[in-house]
Amino acid sequence: MKRFLSVLFLVVFVFSTYALAGELYFGLSAPLTGDYAQYGEVFKKGVELALEEFNEKGGFNGIKVKLIALDSKGDPKEAANIAQKFVMDKRIIAEIGDFTSTCCLAAAPIYQRAGLVQLSPTSSHPDFTKQGDYMFRNIITQEAEGPYIAKYAYEDLGKKSVAVVYIQNDWGIVAKDNFVKGFKELGGKVLLEQKFNPGTKDYTNIITKIKARNPDIIYIAMMYTEAALFAKQMKKLGVDIPLIGTGALYSPKLIELGGEAVEGLYCTSSFYPYSDNPII
Repeated sequence: MKRFLSVLFLVVFVFSTYALAGELYFGLSAPLTGDYAQYGEVFKKGVELALEEFNEKGGFNGIKVKLIALDSKGDPKEAANIAQKFVMDKRIIAEIGDFTSTCCLAAAPIYQRAGLVQLSPTSSHPDFTKQGDYMFRNIITQEAEGPYIAKYAYEDLGKKSVAVVYIQNDWGIVAKDNFVKGFKELGGKVLLEQKFNPGTKDYTNIITKIKARNPDIIYIAMMYTEAALFAKQMKKLGVDIPLIGTGALYSPKLIELGGEAVEGLYCTSSFYPYSDNPII
């Protein structure tokens, strides 16, 4: 609470300073192009809608808050470059993003040193908010999501053995570790742990190894682009084993790119419990 109040007072001070000049901006860092562009587009649209609603209600003492959105391409180096630009722009009072934990972690030290608030709605790596007093999130971490997925696979789906496939980056490793820990604690057997590098297009070798071990289910720590390709290659190789993964898979693009191959895939998703949408 003390940490939150200290940052809150600083933000209010900065708001007041630039409100006098008649301009306030949020910076947004997101993958607007590249393999993760669909995530970035939805990310950006959500922020724009929230700002539109905020400004319609009067903004900050009558001053409208605007958005400066820059494309990180899902690249940690680019996210760090954007952070350098944002901290040098004195109009920006806070930064939202990035989408991936890897990008957030790369940019966090820069925002921390500059004293600029970094809020990520999607960074689930437990270490993100440990980078300093200016890092915040409004999403659960893999320390919670991993064991939950493991419990669902083991108890609800009745799957007692698993093969694990994960992207070789900060997020993929921590997602894998927390799922594996949870699954083993329940008594489940992990038959295979297989990593792949970002940008991988051919999963034949991994799928062949999985086929030989024949697990009850496959846990995948990957994004929609990789998951769609992985599922299609599984289908091509005649491997019919259910897939389960994190909320990173929750995207219309997964269905668009994966088609029938992703039918029956399980993944988590965040939602607003007070929504009047009948689906929820």
